[in-house]
Amino acid sequence: DRVAIAEQVEDPKKAKGLVKREVVRVVTPGTLINSNLLSEKSNNFFAALAQVGQVIGLAFLDLTTGEFFVSEFTHERDLLNEIYRLHPAEFLTSEKFKAKHTGLFEEIRQTYPFLINCQADWHFEHQTAYDFLIQHFKVYNLDGFGLRGMVAAINAAGALLRYLQEALCLPIHQIQEIRAYSTSHFMALDRMTQRN
Repeated sequence: DRVAIAEQVEDPKKAKGLVKREVVRVVTPGTLINSNLLSEKSNNFFAALAQVGQVIGLAFLDLTTGEFFVSEFTHERDLLNEIYRLHPAEFLTSEKFKAKHTGLFEEIRQTYPFLINCQADWHFEHQTAYDFLIQHFKVYNLDGFGLRGMVAAINAAGALLRYLQEALCLPIHQIQEIRAYSTSHFMALDRMTQRN
């Protein structure tokens, strides 16, 4: 599920014994960017989940296109419907979230295979996530992206970007914006069409 790409960092002629190498990036299902390995028409999303109180924040990113979105859910069923629509190849979550929502991941696994990564809970703390995002986007706050008050979504998004950069050694400079959206108006339309 994971492939580490290493490069020689010293001249083989000068090396005593083995040539020193360093990992330059880690390739995982959610970070594939080679179009030969991906369907041209579908996104390859890497998703992160974080919870604050009753609210679950979902952040998802396609490294190929730079699309970066967040949303929030108060019902696990609505979250599952969105996950099935997006079909993320990989998830990032906290150890606490995974332990609390084992049923969620078991249900998704019955539909399709994915990779799940857990990080310590502090990676999802609000100040840590918020600070990482405002530094990355070079802004004073996240209100301009429509993220005002979206604590759970911000926690998921900040943890995800940081994980890609620090744990997987991936460049994230091409990710220029993050967009918040709501699925509730889609669901309201669905309910109306079901009534008719």
